[in-house]
Amino acid sequence: MNSVYDYLQQSLSSHQWEMVDLARELRQRFNASREHMMNTSESLHGLIEKLSEESKRLGSNATKIDEVQTKCITEFSGAYEEQSRADAQKLIADVTTLVSDCMRRYKETVDARLGDLNNSVIGK
Repeated sequence: MNSVYDYLQQSLSSHQWEMVDLARELRQRFNASREHMMNTSESLHGLIEKLSEESKRLGSNATKIDEVQTKCITEFSGAYEEQSRADAQKLIADVTTLVSDCMRRYKETVDARLGDLNNSVIGK
């Protein structure tokens, strides 16, 4: 009976040490896993902060670009309107000159014809 008792006690003692070793190993794995997760979390947090800063910087750049483009469009629009007015005034002046020249030539032609008729009437 003693031998069975000794065997059981030895088995329990052996299992107890195995359980202690298993608990230690599980604790070490848990701590290593926890530390790995903490490191990963810190890395992700840093990455997210960098992405957020970069996003703000890109947003600021986009706003500046939009302002510059809006200014360029406004300047172009103003220059286009001014050039259009100048072109229209020049065209009106050119047409006025053409009409005046045409009217002057017609008058000269009519005056010359009337002079010829007048001379032919007087000379007869």
